[in-house]
Amino acid sequence: MADFTGTAGDDALPTGLLGPVEALGNDTFEGLGGDDTLIGYTGNDVLNGGAGADILIGGVLSLTGGIGSIALSGDDTADYSTATSAVFVNLGSTSNLTLSILGVNIGLTGVTIGRGGEAEGDQLIGITNLSGSSFDDYLGGNSDNNTLTGGAGNDNLAGNGGADVLDGGAGTQDMADYIFSSAGVTVNLATHAASGGDAAGDTLSNIEWLRGSEFDDGLTGDGSANRLSGLGGADLLDGGDGNDQLIGGGGADALFGGAGFDTALYDNALAGVTVNLGNDMLNTGDAAGDIFTSIENLVGSAFDDNLTGDAGSNYIQGWHGDDVLNGGGGADILNGGLGADTFVFASVADSTAKVPDRINDFSQSQGDKIDLSGITHGSGTFIGTGDFTHHAGEVRILVSVTQTAVYVDANGDGTADAQIRLLGAIHLTASDFTL
Repeated sequence: MADFTGTAGDDALPTGLLGPVEALGNDTFEGLGGDDTLIGYTGNDVLNGGAGADILIGGVLSLTGGIGSIALSGDDTADYSTATSAVFVNLGSTSNLTLSILGVNIGLTGVTIGRGGEAEGDQLIGITNLSGSSFDDYLGGNSDNNTLTGGAGNDNLAGNGGADVLDGGAGTQDMADYIFSSAGVTVNLATHAASGGDAAGDTLSNIEWLRGSEFDDGLTGDGSANRLSGLGGADLLDGGDGNDQLIGGGGADALFGGAGFDTALYDNALAGVTVNLGNDMLNTGDAAGDIFTSIENLVGSAFDDNLTGDAGSNYIQGWHGDDVLNGGGGADILNGGLGADTFVFASVADSTAKVPDRINDFSQSQGDKIDLSGITHGSGTFIGTGDFTHHAGEVRILVSVTQTAVYVDANGDGTADAQIRLLGAIHLTASDFTL
């Protein structure tokens, strides 16, 4: 084993007549600055080009002119662990080039071109493994058995076929990505095992996020806060412990939140969705056919959504569009997001005087509305900040520096049966309600 270190200029390593002989073991190459050419020859080598547009060779070269080929065996690694910014390297995306070494033109196939940071312009030939930087990297493998190590940062690792080792490193949002798999995958972060499609034979560690294929996937989280995305197909997503985010995508998906405060997200949907945590038979759009178990929160799409919680305490986010939000029972938190949103309270049980819901972002300028017609039976009266006058369906408000309280006397006994809290001092008028 030998260590080869270049200079700040353009280096070719190893150097000298004995260089190739000295490099026959498991060696480490450091190009430092400049546009370097590093050749691993045999052995399991680690090649770090450093700054500059480098050529990292660790596999098979095919000489032009019909001379033949040089087999450079070994399980070689392109190492970007010292890079000062994020890198994008995909061994599965290749091109051809001609390289001149010691005056000999060599035609190369299967060349990977790096992008970003110190990988920008790098040319990788015969590289099997990748080590990323301390930043948010994309590392892609090929049909070989690759080892992809993310290091620090929130990395995206795509094995792309083969029995791969995917190690996210020290980040908290590292993703194993199977978006290009030609068949469904089954991946379990708790057992570190995977099967099916491009996941067959993969071993995962330090991975928090999973993205499946366009087919029927089974994605299982662990005890941390996982994000599982099924994309197309009828997927089974099981968050396990932790506060998880589950994205079924298209298809009839089964979302199991497990322990923790878990969220079903539809922010990537291409049209509005109807999602009902209490009655999944009402779901439409990307949510059509989806079933929920232990899901507490909902996030809608960029379009007009209808989002309804269940009997528990839910967090519901409408995102963009003119959304309709109903928390159902429990102490719910409602965020309409952008657009003219309607906050529906179908009965007193939806937001009782003792267990009120909270609206975080009520906006008069955007045209938001509070629909109390289910409580007032369409005959409600807004009385401003005055006291109740023992008439059924009266609605009054109290405004403080930090919040606004809405009270509803449903039965005319002069006391509040329902209460809703709004974040901020908002001077509501009758036009803000549907009564």
